[in-house]
Amino acid sequence: MGINGILSDVKNISLMWKTDGIPVFKSSKFVLWPLYLVINELPYKERISKDNMIFAGLWFGSSKPVMLTFLQPFHSALSNLENEGLLVETFDDHHFATHAILLASTCDLPEKCLVCNSVQYNGFYGCSKCKQPGQTVKTGKKGRHTHAFAFDFANPKGPKRTKKETLEESRQAASQRKPVNGIKGPSWFSGLKHHNIIDGMHCLLLGICKRLLGLWFDAGENADYKINSSISTVDARLTTIKPPNNISRVPRSIENHLTGSTLKPLNYVLFCYFMVLLFFMTFYPSHTTNISFF
Repeated sequence: MGINGILSDVKNISLMWKTDGIPVFKSSKFVLWPLYLVINELPYKERISKDNMIFAGLWFGSSKPVMLTFLQPFHSALSNLENEGLLVETFDDHHFATHAILLASTCDLPEKCLVCNSVQYNGFYGCSKCKQPGQTVKTGKKGRHTHAFAFDFANPKGPKRTKKETLEESRQAASQRKPVNGIKGPSWFSGLKHHNIIDGMHCLLLGICKRLLGLWFDAGENADYKINSSISTVDARLTTIKPPNNISRVPRSIENHLTGSTLKPLNYVLFCYFMVLLFFMTFYPSHTTNISFF
């Protein structure tokens, strides 16, 4: 935010929000979509306690929320808190003004597409960071297919999306009534200065980590990037890692993680995965060409 940013004033706060669908009945399609806010400046245990979480909205219906309807009052309130602020009265009858900004939300990928009003992550122009269209590729003999974003050696991170272009594309999409470079129309959060959407489960725990480990180590078709013949070498390297005592699970065999549905816990992934990746980049540079860290 910078030394003179809005959070440099201790009276101001930042928020993070979360919403997701909860089935109400087993025999019907009706779902609840509660919307909660947490205050980032609180210590973690207090931040996630029921007493301190802010219940900010609720959608009930037989389908997913229409985000342009559901989030409109939410956006109006947040915009007012960011720009106008709120007058707070203390227990000793003092008054002060506070401002609040929305920093981030935690969404899974399908929900992120709804909130951002963009095409699905597995569709053409489905990447939220660049404008690469991707391509549909066959994955099996029975007509199965998936949408893939092949690595572009000439321009691996581009062409990048910019806020200005995305706003213009949202206006064009609304006017033409069809997606423009993956943007389906306006999003309420595009007007907030500090907001970002993250998805740790799909991008890290169920995404990048497991996908790369599978590509490198799964037995199957031969490929230049395969190093499944070196699992024992990598496992020996893993078992030499001695994590600090606040990490509850010690490194285990790569094979154990290829058979699970998720890589967990998170601290294990963050600590060990990147250690092994650095090992690959040192001893197998041809298998990790053009890997970048954000």
